[in-house]
Amino acid sequence: MITVLVTYKLRPGTDRTAAKAQSEAAAPRFRALDGLQTKYFLYREEEGLGGGFYIWESREKAEA
Repeated sequence: MITVLVTYKLRPGTDRTAAKAQSEAAAPRFRALDGLQTKYFLYREEEGLGGGFYIWESREKAEA
Protein backbone atom coordinates (compact mmCIF):
# COMPACT_ATOMS: atom_id res chain seq x y z
CA MET A 1 0.00 0.00 0.00
CA ILE A 2 1.14 3.56 -0.71
CA THR A 3 -0.41 6.91 0.12
CA VAL A 4 -0.21 10.11 -1.88
CA LEU A 5 -1.12 13.64 -0.80
CA VAL A 6 -1.80 16.21 -3.51
CA THR A 7 -2.71 19.87 -2.98
CA TYR A 8 -3.44 22.64 -5.46
CA LYS A 9 -4.64 26.24 -5.48
CA LEU A 10 -8.34 26.65 -6.13
CA ARG A 11 -9.69 29.34 -8.40
CA PRO A 12 -10.37 32.53 -6.45
CA GLY A 13 -13.88 32.54 -5.00
CA THR A 14 -14.28 28.75 -4.87
CA ASP A 15 -16.40 28.19 -1.77
CA ARG A 16 -17.15 24.92 0.04
CA THR A 17 -20.36 24.35 -1.97
CA ALA A 18 -18.56 24.71 -5.30
CA ALA A 19 -15.63 22.55 -4.17
CA LYS A 20 -18.03 19.82 -3.02
CA ALA A 21 -19.90 19.89 -6.33
CA GLN A 22 -16.62 19.59 -8.24
CA SER A 23 -15.55 16.67 -6.05
CA GLU A 24 -18.86 14.87 -6.52
CA ALA A 25 -18.63 15.33 -10.29
CA ALA A 26 -15.08 13.92 -10.35
CA ALA A 27 -15.70 10.96 -8.02
CA PRO A 28 -16.81 8.45 -10.70
CA ARG A 29 -13.52 8.89 -12.58
CA PHE A 30 -11.56 8.03 -9.45
CA ARG A 31 -13.73 4.99 -8.69
CA ALA A 32 -12.73 3.58 -12.07
CA LEU A 33 -8.96 3.81 -11.45
CA ASP A 34 -7.30 0.41 -11.15
CA GLY A 35 -5.60 -0.01 -7.79
CA LEU A 36 -7.05 3.06 -6.08
CA GLN A 37 -8.50 1.83 -2.80
CA THR A 38 -9.65 5.15 -1.30
CA LYS A 39 -9.59 8.86 -2.12
CA TYR A 40 -10.45 11.66 0.24
CA PHE A 41 -11.16 15.08 -1.23
CA LEU A 42 -9.61 17.97 0.70
CA TYR A 43 -10.68 21.60 1.02
CA ARG A 44 -8.94 24.37 2.97
CA GLU A 45 -10.92 27.58 2.63
CA GLU A 46 -8.46 29.74 4.57
CA GLU A 47 -5.61 28.96 2.16
CA GLY A 48 -7.72 28.55 -0.98
CA LEU A 49 -6.48 24.97 -1.38
CA GLY A 50 -8.04 21.81 -2.67
CA GLY A 51 -6.54 18.39 -2.88
CA GLY A 52 -6.76 14.70 -2.41
CA PHE A 53 -5.42 12.00 -0.14
CA TYR A 54 -5.10 8.73 -2.06
CA ILE A 55 -4.53 5.18 -0.86
CA TRP A 56 -3.25 2.84 -3.58
CA GLU A 57 -2.70 -0.93 -3.62
CA SER A 58 0.91 -0.45 -4.71
CA ARG A 59 3.40 2.11 -5.91
CA GLU A 60 3.17 0.63 -9.41
CA LYS A 61 -0.59 1.24 -9.54
CA ALA A 62 -0.16 4.78 -8.20
CA GLU A 63 2.41 5.61 -10.87
CA ALA A 64 0.52 3.99 -13.77
